[in-house]
Amino acid sequence: MPWCYTTDTNVRWQYCTVPQCFNDCYNGDGTSYRGTVNITSSGRACQRWDSQTPHPHTRTPTTYPSAGLDENFCRNPDGEAEPWCYTQDPYVRWEACVISNCDGTAPPPSHKYKVFPENCYFGDGATYRGEVSVSKDGIPCQRWDSQTPHQHDIPARFPNTELNENYCRNPDGWDRPWCYTTDPNIRWQVCDIPGCFPGECYNDRGVSYRGKVNVTSSGRACQRWDSQTPHQHLSTTADTFPQAGLQDNYCRNPNNDVKPWCYTVDPLARIEFCVVPNCANYTGPQPQKGGSNTGGIVAGVVVTILVVVVAALGVAYYFLFWRKRVDDGKGLVQNESPVAGSVGFQDILARDDKTDPEGTNTFSNPNYDLTEQSSA
Repeated sequence: MPWCYTTDTNVRWQYCTVPQCFNDCYNGDGTSYRGTVNITSSGRACQRWDSQTPHPHTRTPTTYPSAGLDENFCRNPDGEAEPWCYTQDPYVRWEACVISNCDGTAPPPSHKYKVFPENCYFGDGATYRGEVSVSKDGIPCQRWDSQTPHQHDIPARFPNTELNENYCRNPDGWDRPWCYTTDPNIRWQVCDIPGCFPGECYNDRGVSYRGKVNVTSSGRACQRWDSQTPHQHLSTTADTFPQAGLQDNYCRNPNNDVKPWCYTVDPLARIEFCVVPNCANYTGPQPQKGGSNTGGIVAGVVVTILVVVVAALGVAYYFLFWRKRVDDGKGLVQNESPVAGSVGFQDILARDDKTDPEGTNTFSNPNYDLTEQSSA
């Protein structure tokens, strides 16, 4: 339950008196549960049972008329281990709900089954727990508990993301780990951390994907295809889909779903799509960091100044050379130096076009492989 450090020097910390949102519990496997909990163990909102969006399904009030499939309340119509629901997250089909058994047992924490790499990151890097502490340009990172040189409220908004020291993290859903920098003119930058699965991607729906990604979009480790624990799946095995490449615990798409997926090792999360990206390299909308990146503004000002300088040189050329040549009527006047002998337009444009090519970073880190996961 929620807690805090106290201001009493003799009492280090105490639990807080925050009421629970739900006091429900279930008996047995929860088949008879008729409470109103509608949140999963990971905090996702449940999809309505009479809705087919975002997940089409057959567990409807019509096909299971005695299962109490009302609203989006957690239920167990089909004999799972506990009440569950389809989620409103398009990438997580269903999860068990945040309900305790009436015998006092509570659902295990989901982070117990997640992967927290230290030498690389996968997906958006939300589970990265390494100690890289410089930005991509080599600028030392600002400590997360510091407000100098950049003020922010990230730790208060994201208290459970392990914002330790000044290590690169991704607490707010950016596309990779980042940090505030110690440069007053550059508020934040992403960090240069290698991916755990370099070069891995799938085409179309990923039916032909045979890579080694074995982590889901939420960071959960995949269950082995030849294991029936914690999730039994007798209809989806290497025997029933011999051409689907169901080996070890690698993400696959044997049933022509939207993208590669796997059963997870989390008893409360049966199936999730995997973190393997589409080869089209699609990137969706991205959030902001609570402040502008001053470095980008400075660069824009520099470009504007260069444009103004080029324009001024053009005006000077007209009045000093072209107009004089026209007035003279005989070409360049005697002893006039040709424009090519001074700083001309082509020289300026060539200079402005010279940009430092972005370096290519080659990482030798091996894939973060979970092939050692075995059945319980």
